[in-house]
Order: sequence, then structure tokens, then C-alpha cells
Amino acid sequence: MAETKIQYDAMEKSGSPGASAAAADMDEAGSQTGGTLAGEAFCEALRDVDWSIAFILIILATLFLSLRATLTERRRLVLSNCGAGAAAEVPSTFPLRFTAGWMVIGALGFFFCLAVKTLSSAQTEVGRISAERNLAASALVLMAAMIRYADLWFVFRNRDEISEAALDETGDQPE
Repeated sequence: MAETKIQYDAMEKSGSPGASAAAADMDEAGSQTGGTLAGEAFCEALRDVDWSIAFILIILATLFLSLRATLTERRRLVLSNCGAGAAAEVPSTFPLRFTAGWMVIGALGFFFCLAVKTLSSAQTEVGRISAERNLAASALVLMAAMIRYADLWFVFRNRDEISEAALDETGDQPE
């Protein structure tokens, strides 16, 4: 059976979560085919890196959605300075933010699962400690995204109350 080999350096350069833990395991283990992966392990590592690339691209797409939402908010602010009627025609940013939110939560969920997988396969003390830190970081980032998403929903569900409060502050009367 022909064995295919890959250096852990390639995983580390990809920036995939857990790559440093895997590299630490290889550095200390050293005896594993000269720091290479073979056969099934190679395919699994390559699959993880490929999925990491895909989810990084998804995160980049969410940045563009957020940029578009921010530019829309800027437009609304500029038009509101010109008059209330013009600003009312600017579309809501909720659909953009909603879409970006679920996309980023999904991507971060993948990286969290990858961190769990890396921790479970850590072979050395250094690899385990690194994997635990990566898992903690992944959990915190995922929780932050989920909190922001929950807040987006909260504000959207209560938008009528927020609009009434804004009218009360400006002293304007609803028509």
C-alpha cells in the first residue's frame, strides 16, 4: 500500500486551529515517520485544513456583509441629517446582520469542534496544554458571537419600543 506523506508545517502555515498543538505533538514525538503523516491520517489532516479554508472564506464573507450594513447605516445617518423622509427610504440592515450572524456562528462552531478534536488527539503534555488554550479561545469567541446574535434578535423584536423611545427623546410627536 502506497503511503502519502505531509509535513505538519503545512498545517501550521494554514492557520488552522489546533495546528500548533499538532506541531507540538510532532516536535516532541519526533519518531513518527520523521514528522510526516501517512495514509488515513494524511487524508484526515488535509480534510480538516480544506474545511478550515472554506470556513475562513465564510468568515471573510461575513465581514463584507457587515461592511455593507455599516455603509447602509452611514447612509441613513447622512440622509437623516437632510430630513426624516430621505432616511426612511434606506433599507433595514437587519437582513444583512442576521445573515452574517448565522454564517459566523456556523463557522466558529466548526472551529470549536476542531479544537475539541485536537484536544482529544493531543499526544503530549505541550500539545494538550496548547489544545486546551485553543479550545478555551474558541469557546469564548463562539460565545461572544452568540451573545451578539441574541442581542440582534432582541433589538429586532423590540424595534417598535425603541422607535417610540427615540421619538420621546427628540420631542417629536407621531403622526
